[in-house]
Amino acid sequence: MWIKHVTKKTGHILFPYLWHYFTDDYKDRMHHLVIDTLLSFVILGLLGGNIILGAWLYLFSIQPEVQVTITAPDLVISGEPMTLDTAIVVCNKTISAVDVKMVVPSGFIVDSPLDYNWDSLPRQQTETFSTTGRFTGNVQQPYRAVVLYSYHYYGQSFSGSTTVEFKVDTSSLEVVAHTP
Repeated sequence: MWIKHVTKKTGHILFPYLWHYFTDDYKDRMHHLVIDTLLSFVILGLLGGNIILGAWLYLFSIQPEVQVTITAPDLVISGEPMTLDTAIVVCNKTISAVDVKMVVPSGFIVDSPLDYNWDSLPRQQTETFSTTGRFTGNVQQPYRAVVLYSYHYYGQSFSGSTTVEFKVDTSSLEVVAHTP
């Protein structure tokens, strides 16, 4: 019973001109129709403005979240093959023009590309890639690999970086003194 009443009153406020033609509630009181029509345009304008404002806030005030991780192997042997694994996780919004560049320490001879590009990555997607090569460095000295990334979202540019540190545990080269 009350649903019918609420529906009638809502329809009367939002669409009085239609209510006038489908029912005869106004009974030759045209000034009520004019005032109710102006009132309904104001209410519909405010309602539409709130919907547009909510959509705008969702699109532009909540920034897209991207998580980039890079991992190095637990055991690094100088002169042996080594792989750095990188993962990009797009958490909440689709992003476009994704550029990823890896900066490796000197001594890392790379067999695979260091730059990766995607036109767009949809939300909840994970992209992984591996950078392989041979690394030569001093034992027990720390080294750092850096991943630089940038992407676009509705004309806004975002960028960031992440790093991984690793130490050379041992060497594949052994020096033996040869005495006569």
